[in-house]
Amino acid sequence: MPEYRAYIVGEDGHFIGYEPMVCANDNEATEQAKRLSNRCPVELWSGPYLLVRLAAAETMDHAINTWGRMVPKPQGIRSKAASVRDSPRDIIPAK
Repeated sequence: MPEYRAYIVGEDGHFIGYEPMVCANDNEATEQAKRLSNRCPVELWSGPYLLVRLAAAETMDHAINTWGRMVPKPQGIRSKAASVRDSPRDIIPAK
């Protein structure tokens, strides 16, 4: 099976991470790469060949972990700062 890489392109046009993929064909790889594109464009490569550039889509959230891999952001988890700001009853009064 062919190997592919979906590179995440940063605002400055440089790659900021990638996701390796093994797919049956170019069409399957393109569909998987479409699911990976979020706020940054994605370029799908097969070895030295650029297959497609995908524009950024605003429908999914992902993050780049410390190894440069795309991982989904957890849904429904609020940061501590947001919970304090959104619900004042959670604030503990100072003594």
